[in-house]
Amino acid sequence: MRWTELRDAATELADHQWPLVPGTYQVSTDSPWLGKSCSTGLVPITELSAEATTDLAQVWEWWTRRPYSVLLACGRAIDALEVPTSLGRTAEDMLAALKLRGPVAVTRRTWLVFVESAGQTMPLVDVPAPVTWHSGGSFVPLPPTIDGDMPYYWRITPEDVDWRLPEATPTLDCLQQCWDTRETDTPIPV
Repeated sequence: MRWTELRDAATELADHQWPLVPGTYQVSTDSPWLGKSCSTGLVPITELSAEATTDLAQVWEWWTRRPYSVLLACGRAIDALEVPTSLGRTAEDMLAALKLRGPVAVTRRTWLVFVESAGQTMPLVDVPAPVTWHSGGSFVPLPPTIDGDMPYYWRITPEDVDWRLPEATPTLDCLQQCWDTRETDTPIPV
């Protein structure tokens, strides 16, 4: 069932123009990484920039052959802002109030907030300390990918927001405000 779940997720994402590449995978949490020789973790099995696609036939072929992890190639149409879980929880209501609610994937440690892409290079804006901006040339896992013992889940599915993405800069501004106003005696782990 897991194999078809990965394939179905990849097909739906590609059908909505999310550029994907297949990633290495594990059969169990303590097994070696498969799909690319000498892999020691979750990485694309192909050259990221050359192979990312939204082509349904290609996606179907890749995920029919193997239970590859589903990876988003950032910087084409979509970027991801990775934040610690505590900052994501703090910012969730403010993002919704500012009409910046977009898809969010989570693990027990981090949130991935998906935004409109800034292009192949990140714009010159200040990024708050705990935020990692994944843009051109990088990738992030998408649900239902599992990275070791850490599954990715949708907290807010793309369907929940009609596949709309918020703009990156106002979303970053909101995250910055939440970071700046956090309680000083409760640090946000990075």
